[in-house]
Amino acid sequence: MRTRTFGGAVGPELAGVCANPAALLGHVVLDFQLSTKGAVATTQGTPLVENPGVISATCTTAGDHTFLAISAKSEGSGPSRSAEP
Repeated sequence: MRTRTFGGAVGPELAGVCANPAALLGHVVLDFQLSTKGAVATTQGTPLVENPGVISATCTTAGDHTFLAISAKSEGSGPSRSAEP
């Protein structure tokens, strides 16, 4: 009996399935919100912060495993942002 693993196919003629939530909505990048605390939440006036274009995802296959690979742009690789008054 074969042991199932996350993202692995259950048989030799089968493949794993991946659903990119951004692609389901017709988007290229993920639209996500991160929670904030303390001074950041107070300064921003909200417990949530959006960072458009920072996080992306793509369905990936490695060997017999299929999964949603999520990546983030490293600091300095995205557009410059400044605080607005």
